[in-house]
Amino acid sequence: MAEFGHEVAAALATRPESERPWEALRRAFDVVTQPQADAPELSQNLMQLFSDACALMTRQWDKEQGWQSTLVPEISRRLGGDTDPLNDLRARVLVASAISCLDASYDAWTAGDRKAPLSVLLDQAMGTLSEEN
Repeated sequence: MAEFGHEVAAALATRPESERPWEALRRAFDVVTQPQADAPELSQNLMQLFSDACALMTRQWDKEQGWQSTLVPEISRRLGGDTDPLNDLRARVLVASAISCLDASYDAWTAGDRKAPLSVLLDQAMGTLSEEN
């Protein structure tokens, strides 16, 4: 998961400048959803293992929190932040919300019947909040 954080940050940095921050975050998460689309059964089994092992989930959560410090500066820049990016509340809220949407999508995907791809579930989750951004 830590490695995905760096990949998500790199993908975010390459998104078009004209893209709204929320959409840029969603598309940057494609680096997370694509491997699940390529091997859904293996990925679902791995995520189920994470869900069943509390210690592993705690470690995953810690790593995802590290994503915030990686993603917030780029979102702050996209929002025209002129303060210290790590103190930009707007950017922190957007990134934390996007990560929460990813977590909720993973939960639904691993609990589901494997018919809906993770990327579709993430689109639905982030779409719930997209009108606000």
